[in-house]
Amino acid sequence: MSSLFLCALVIVLASQGCQAAKGSFLYMYNMCGQTKNVGMKDSGIIKWRIGDGYQSNYDCIMTLASADPRLRINLRIDKIDLRGSSLACMDTLTAYDGRGATGRSLFTGCDDDYLGRNMVYSSSGNAVSLRLSSTLGFGNVGDGFRIAYNTFYDASVSGGRCQPGEFRCTNNRCIDQALKCDIDDDCGDRSDESENKAEAGCDFTKVFKGIMKIGMTALIIIIVVVVLVCLCCCGAIYLVCKRRNDSGQTVTIPMQPAEPPPQPSPQPSPYPAKPEQPDQPYPLSSLGVTPLSSLDTPTAAWLPPSATWIPPSTAWLPASTAWLPPSAWLPPSATWLPPSG
Repeated sequence: MSSLFLCALVIVLASQGCQAAKGSFLYMYNMCGQTKNVGMKDSGIIKWRIGDGYQSNYDCIMTLASADPRLRINLRIDKIDLRGSSLACMDTLTAYDGRGATGRSLFTGCDDDYLGRNMVYSSSGNAVSLRLSSTLGFGNVGDGFRIAYNTFYDASVSGGRCQPGEFRCTNNRCIDQALKCDIDDDCGDRSDESENKAEAGCDFTKVFKGIMKIGMTALIIIIVVVVLVCLCCCGAIYLVCKRRNDSGQTVTIPMQPAEPPPQPSPQPSPYPAKPEQPDQPYPLSSLGVTPLSSLDTPTAAWLPPSATWIPPSTAWLPASTAWLPPSAWLPPSATWLPPSG
């Protein structure tokens, strides 16, 4: 896509370079009611203004004239695109043979398809005039007109030959040598653009190379300008960042959370799995405790329900105390002596 854009840009710049080489631009808007003096080496392009479009409600007349009575003026239609059509023109551009709008009309209309694009109209004297009559006017891109002009004289008035630095056309006209082989018909019979060596002997490969040279030069200039702009932008960004760092300001850059490393998949054990055993109660016999189930035996002596338990505060006899046998116990009817007796 960018290559196509660059190619189109080169073509446009090359065409603009050719037009600049053709001569200067004359803007009719700035020359209403005025006369432009031209000489043998004068040529150029007539437009309404810079860019396209033209204003409404205008009646503007400009004149090209030469102080040399031998000179004649060619007008070549490069473009006419005014409001209207070939059947009914609302705005018109008219060329007159002579000064002002009183001479013979060379052409009038609003569309170059009807008038003839690249058609050449020549004056019979040393002056020609253009008149724009507009009622509506356009400001759109592509609207307006472009008329090329150049001067010549008839070789018969100078003994049938042209002066040094001039080219003699097949129709016996003398034009500036610089207008030969410029792709434009400046003679009126295209003999100045002929590849025939008996006429102009044009080598358009050289012309094409010249056009490409102009386009490539413009392209190189554009690339250099773009590179310089990029360098300036990068330098400005660097200075701004450096100034922020020097002032202690920090720029926080959000970080993405680190992903945990992948865990290895569990490997199967080479040994057979041990079957799970149900929970077994801990053997109380290993602790010297008699299970309750053993107390249920008939040999266990249980206290009667009427037995009196000794409270926890009662002092127990040491293990060395000799216990009296049951036969030595006092009967319930026995009388206890007080401790003083």
